[in-house]
Amino acid sequence: MLSSQSDFEFAESSHRETIHDLRNLFTVIVSARRLLGRDRTSPRGEDLLAAIEDAAFRGSQLTTNLLARDGQEAAPLTRAE
Repeated sequence: MLSSQSDFEFAESSHRETIHDLRNLFTVIVSARRLLGRDRTSPRGEDLLAAIEDAAFRGSQLTTNLLARDGQEAAPLTRAE
């Protein structure tokens, strides 16, 4: 149990920072997927790239939902064309 207002504020701030850190990780994953997607030589590789991208977008949506609960807005990631 949090013992003071400052403990609560620290926990809340830490929570928001963690959510933002997660979003940053998913952004790196999406960027790497886009770079890897430039070399489309393997059908299996395409399946793996799609799985990477899907996981990153699901994770990004999760963190966006968490931020929304905190009353913050977060720009959604966009899918690669």
